[in-house]
Amino acid sequence: MSSTMDIEERAAHWLVRRHEPQWNAADQAQLDAWLRESTLHEVAFLRLEYGWNKVDRLTVLRRPPAPRQEIEEARPAPAQRSARRPLAWLAAAAVLVLSVALLYAYGDLFTRDLYATAIGGHEIVPLPDGSRIELNTDTRVRTSFSEATRSVWLERGEAYFDVARDPSRPFVVYAGNRRVTVLGTKFSVRLDPDANRVQLAVAEGRVQLEELRVSEPAPPMIAIGGEKVIAQGASLRVESRSGKILATDLSWRQGLLTFDQTTLAAAADEFNRYNRKQLVVEPAAAQIRIGGSFEAANVDGFVRLLHDGFGLNVAESDSEILISE
Repeated sequence: MSSTMDIEERAAHWLVRRHEPQWNAADQAQLDAWLRESTLHEVAFLRLEYGWNKVDRLTVLRRPPAPRQEIEEARPAPAQRSARRPLAWLAAAAVLVLSVALLYAYGDLFTRDLYATAIGGHEIVPLPDGSRIELNTDTRVRTSFSEATRSVWLERGEAYFDVARDPSRPFVVYAGNRRVTVLGTKFSVRLDPDANRVQLAVAEGRVQLEELRVSEPAPPMIAIGGEKVIAQGASLRVESRSGKILATDLSWRQGLLTFDQTTLAAAADEFNRYNRKQLVVEPAAAQIRIGGSFEAANVDGFVRLLHDGFGLNVAESDSEILISE
């Protein structure tokens, strides 16, 4: 069983337990401790809680209310209720865990709302409401649209959203443990799960950014056109960007990587997102500053520039290119 599946099962266990009548402050403290161990724990719990609430609402909507007399007649005695309750919760837990397992095992069957690009890939996806999603390299998103909701889950990578205005249906993007809510605007979201970091760049309009904490919810913040927000862990940094600088952040839409006094180490990390052959920069050369625009897929051209323009040494193998002074 994968570690992801282990986390999902553990999250399901906690979710079921939290709905038991005997749930207390000590149980909540244990849950909070487990959630703090990893962002993956919190995201898994939030995802299951979202599904739980949605199923619960659908059940209520679809089940016609029973007459009071029928309810009284069907209600078991207290002893029967106490005996049945553990079995009921155990059954609920089993169903929930089984559902998660099936989604992971047969996820490829649900391709209608799944869009993904490979390393170096780029794709524009039109959505049913007239919005568009532009997927950057190695990106994966899921969408869910109904008469009442417009939801997108950015599972990895980076995407640019051009959202059609619809005041009756806010457009919501989930990335890690962050939620972005808009009515109609243009913005990009980048998720770096390994660093627990979400980057938001707003080209037009206004968006609301929230951290989805299970406990101690943080207040939402508003980002406007020309602002870039970097959320990492509990920290949040907002940068005002001119139109030219913001265009630099979004140059990947034209297949370009644009650097302005960027360290060679950071530039190499960006190129590595778009190419299977990876750049490895030795520490002595890592802090060299570079600038300019480069084709994201042309790593060979970038390496030639480093050799010819900076006099750096280049050693190439099948899987990587080593750069040193």
